[in-house]
Parts: sequence; C-alpha cells; structure tokens
Amino acid sequence: PETPTAPEAPAADPSPARAAPAAAASSARKVYHLTDGSPLACEIDQKLELSGYELSLLDHADEAIEMIGTFPPHLVVVDAHFLGELDRVGEALKSARGRASHRVAMLALSEQGELDVRLRAMRAGADAFIPLPAQAGDVMARIAELTESDQTEPYRIMIVEDDRSQAMFAESILRKAGMQTIMVTDPLAVLNDIDTFNPDLILMDLYMPGCSGMELTSIIREREAFVSTPIVFLSGESDTDKHFEALNAGGDDFLSKPIRPKHLISAVTNRLRRARHIRRRAQNQNPRDAITGMYERAHVLDRLNARLAADDAAAQRGGLLYVDLDDASELRGQAGLIGFDKLLGQTGAFLATHLEPGALVTRFGDTSFIVLSPERSGEEIEAAARDLVERVARERFDVDGQNYRVALHCGICPFEANLGDAGAMLHAAERAMSDARRSGKERVGLFAPKPSGDLALVENLRAALRSDAFHLVFQPIAALASEDDGDADEQFQALLRLHGDDGKVLTAGHIVPAAEQAGLIDEIDRWVLTRCLMVLSDRARQGRPVRLFASQSLAAARDPTRAAWLRQQLDTRRIADGRLVLEMRVPEDPADYERVAAFAGAVHQIGVGLCLAGALPGDATQAAIEHLPVDFIKIAPDCIADGSPRMRDELRRLVRAAHDNGRRVIAPRIEDAQSAATLWTIGVDFIQGNFVQHEAQNLDYDFRAVG
Repeated sequence: PETPTAPEAPAADPSPARAAPAAAASSARKVYHLTDGSPLACEIDQKLELSGYELSLLDHADEAIEMIGTFPPHLVVVDAHFLGELDRVGEALKSARGRASHRVAMLALSEQGELDVRLRAMRAGADAFIPLPAQAGDVMARIAELTESDQTEPYRIMIVEDDRSQAMFAESILRKAGMQTIMVTDPLAVLNDIDTFNPDLILMDLYMPGCSGMELTSIIREREAFVSTPIVFLSGESDTDKHFEALNAGGDDFLSKPIRPKHLISAVTNRLRRARHIRRRAQNQNPRDAITGMYERAHVLDRLNARLAADDAAAQRGGLLYVDLDDASELRGQAGLIGFDKLLGQTGAFLATHLEPGALVTRFGDTSFIVLSPERSGEEIEAAARDLVERVARERFDVDGQNYRVALHCGICPFEANLGDAGAMLHAAERAMSDARRSGKERVGLFAPKPSGDLALVENLRAALRSDAFHLVFQPIAALASEDDGDADEQFQALLRLHGDDGKVLTAGHIVPAAEQAGLIDEIDRWVLTRCLMVLSDRARQGRPVRLFASQSLAAARDPTRAAWLRQQLDTRRIADGRLVLEMRVPEDPADYERVAAFAGAVHQIGVGLCLAGALPGDATQAAIEHLPVDFIKIAPDCIADGSPRMRDELRRLVRAAHDNGRRVIAPRIEDAQSAATLWTIGVDFIQGNFVQHEAQNLDYDFRAVG
C-alpha cells in the first residue's frame, strides 16, 4: 500500500504487496488488486499501469479491507486464490459504497464457473465475475466497463407522449437524475427529431392520436440506426395482451402508469446501462494494444474464422503468416525472462509497424507470432515476408540498455490454398516455416498443397468410410426470443468434416457433391445419422437432452427403406420424439417434391422433424411452406448477406408465411450483432453462425445466456 514517508535509502521489501506509481492526474482511477501473483495477474497489473490506473497491489485480505475502509477505490480486483474472502471484502465494499462519491466496483476471478460460485460472488457484492482461464485483454475490457461507466456522457432520453403534463412529469424526473431529455408531444414529429437527438432510449406512450406507440415503434425499427435502440412503453393499459402486442411490435419493456419516480429512474438506468455495455462490448471487438500495435490473439483468430466462413473464401486474396524467432533459448538466457518478453514485444511492434495497412499481428506462442494479411496474394505476401525478415535482421532492439539482434523464419498459407479451417491454415503455415528452416537456405516458406483431383477425393471418401475417419462438429442454433418448449431449447447443427492427407479440412460442401457422383452419398447419410443418434443417446443418459439438426441429401427421400431403417435405429437407442431433425435442400425437381412430402410424413410418424434449407423468397418456397409437412425453414445465406430493403421486405413476407403455417425460421451464417438485430425485427426465430459460436467438437454452449 502507498504510505507517505520521508525520503530515505531504499530497502528490500519482503512483502509482495506493493504500490504502483500514482497516475499524474489527481483524477486517476484507483484500483486495488488482491493478487495471487499468477502470470495472468502480473499481465493484468502491467496493462493497468500502462493504461494510467493508480494501482495498489495487496496480498492479504485484511490489508485490502483496511485500505477499502480508508481510501475507497474505483475498483477492487480479487484473484481466484482469495475467493473464500469475498464475503469479508464485500462487507467492506458495502460500507465504502455508502461513503464514496464515486462508484466502487468489484471484479472477481475464479477457477470455478459453476452457478453457485457465481451466485456467491454476486451476493458478496461483485459487479463482474470472470471464470479462468481468461485472456488479460478480456479482463481489461471488463475493467474498463466497470471503471468508466461514471465518466461517460449523460444518457439521452426521448419522451414521446401526447399528454404534455405527463411528458413534463417524466422529463423533470429524468433531468433531475442527470439525463438529457427531449419531449415530443406530436408522434408524427418523432422522425424529424430522432436523427438530430440520437436518443439512447425512447420512452413511448402506447395510445396517441394519429399514430399509436406500436405503429411508431415498428416504423422506428425499420431504420438501421435505431434497430437496437431500447424502446420502453409507458401506459396505464392493464390488459396484458396489449403489453405483449407492444413488445412484439419491437418494444423492449413495458412500464405501467402511474409510476413512482425512483422506479422510472431505475428502469431507464438499468436498461441503458445494459445497452451501453453491449455497445461497448461491440466496440471492443477490435482490441489493439496501443503501445505495440498488436491485437489480442482471440480477435485475430475470430477474424480468420470469419474470412473462412465466406462462400468465396478460396477466391479471396490474403493469407496467414507464422513467424518464429531463431535461437530463442539463447536470447532468453541472455536477456532473462522479463527482458526476453520485452524483446518479443518490440519485435511484434516492429512487425505491426512494417506490414501493410490492415494486417493484424498477434503473439501466438512463447516465441512466435501470427499475422493475418488481408489483401495480398500468396506471392506478394512471400515477397513482403522476405523483405521483412531482412529488415528485422538489420534492426537493433534495445532492452534495458542492451542491444539484441533477432532473426526470423516465416511460413505462409494463402486463402487460395482452400484449407477451409483456421487450425489447418495454422498448421500449414507452421509446416511451411519448418520446411524453410530445415532447408538451411530459405527463411520464408510458402505452403503449396499437393495436387489432387476428383478421383483422389473419391478415394479419400471411400477410405474414410472404411476407417470411420469422418467426424462431426457442432454449432448451436440459438433462439432470438425465449421459447415455450424449455426442454428443447438446446439445439445444434451437426456438420460433417473430414481431414485430408494434405492438412485440408473437407466440409460437406466438398464431400457431398463428390459422394453423390461416386454413389457414396447413401452410406455417408447413414453414417451422419448413426453418429447423431449416438450423441443424442449419450446426452439423454447424462440427463442433458438436446435437439440435433442432421443434414441429409435428397437421396434419403428417394430411398424407400430409409424411414423404416431410421425407426429401428430410434427404437434401439430409445431416442425421444423431437430430438432429431433432418435437414434437406428445398427440392427443385417436381418428382423430388412429392418424395420429400411422403418422406416427411413418414418420419413425422416416428417423432423426427424436417427442416428445408436454402429457402429463397418466391413461389417455390411459398409452396413448400404451405404444402410440405416440415417443421423448420432455413433461409439461404445469400438472402441474409443481401441486406437491401427490398430483400428484407421479401424475407419478412417469407417469415410471416412460415409462421402462419406453423413453421419456424432459422437464419444461418450470422457473423455480427447488426445482422442478428435485423433478423429479430423481421421475425426470424433462430440464428446460427459464428456470431453465436464457432463450430466445435463438443456441445458446450450456455443457451440460458442468450435470452
């Protein structure tokens, strides 16, 4: 802790508790860190100091409690080792919060993430809870949210109310609470004022002359800039059906008149705090270190996965570089652990400074970096990497007064290699680097996949069937609104994958066309179903039932024995009704249309659902919705990517037709929050894609967190 004393000769401090230098400004945000000295804790402390926080490091709970009582901080960070002291620290915080003129927050880290542990932390007064392992950048983003909330600009509230006295009453309450307000008594004038005022929240009367609150909300939601702006209805309406209608029109909350001032302030503040929290999280999706210019590793990998998710991934320019230091052990011995880490930071900063604009650099391993190069071709990346290696070799890096030279080897995997998977690209780039290093002549290697044709692919498929080498990955299908069938909330898409000999990951887009041409699709369809049923059976035994969507070709509908075979498999494994959904493309051939109709009727009798994928607005999909006994409609990804007002209107009509006929609608390949918000306004029921979660080999996803 920081204790003013007269200047004297420095002495060794046996205690690990120490105080960081105070920030120059007297208004610096004060942070107490009850630290266990872990590597993560040390990295967080370093980032806090660099960010200008006034940091005090403490290693005893009693010391932290004393400091909190004497000088209330802006934030207390409690490491996992001190989880048992949370109640005592929380009592001290409760007292400090009553005296402090600023917000006093607490962040708890824990090696346990179970619900009872989280509840205990919240009851002790923790404002945020982060389970370990965690990235320092993620912890820092949460710290920024907790400490900067009272330094942001005032909330802006638009009050739409035709009764002037009611509007003035709400305005006076919110203004006294420190909010900026604008009062609109003519609902038809809202659209003129909304752009200039840009409200954080709209307080909306339900019944107004000329335009009801529900109608006005629907119009506001059509504007992209206000798709996610919170709209809270305020009305004396007691009919709960009207409440639900208002929420279905795009409202976020419903408050009943008359409302007490403190309840109005609380409802508005809580809604706005969450909205700004979500907005700040979205802004933090580009986490770049201001000093080194490097990005968080998770961000770079997310950007890589997003590029690979595109339909034209193989046709895109750009690629991935794997950069590794030579003689790392010798450099570590010369500079020491701390000095070597500084040397790596300087090397990464040099890479970030001397690459093309838009390139993303991050630390990857103990001695390596990865670079996502977005625009250059493989040959251009290779030429730039050779130049970069030479420039680094000429550079002298100063670490604590000592000069060091660094030598690098690089490996490159361009998108045109079409490996289809981030892990496969990393492996290929690392292998190209290793090959260059082994050659003894080259410092830069470019990955070149082995030539292969359709015959080679078919042979790989045959071999995979013989050796059971296919595997499934899973991606959650999340509801955009809470569902009534609670036990079926957990649902995943099963995706077929195969690792090729050259490191390439083959997706269903590669596998299915070749399998259909070679006559192997029936075996692969049955393999997918068998594996999905095994997963469903295992989850049922664990008491964690789940719904799986399993892709099947139209060949399954043409097979007269398939429904009987599937019935036998379901009976053998005792799979409950509604747990398996078969996904097929919307049929184009009239003959296939009739077969799908008959097949859907047969599988429905044995408790299996059907989903039609690739649905496009138009007559074919309309006919399928009205006449085929299907449960789900999955929109074609190209329609979602279109984003034009015309396409949104067409999708809205498609969704309405589906709902009118009892079908639910899924939107796949959703990559960002804006797309999800737009689809919610259209009425889509479920979304799937990297915005929800990247594909994984397990079925771990917290569906409760979605709502």
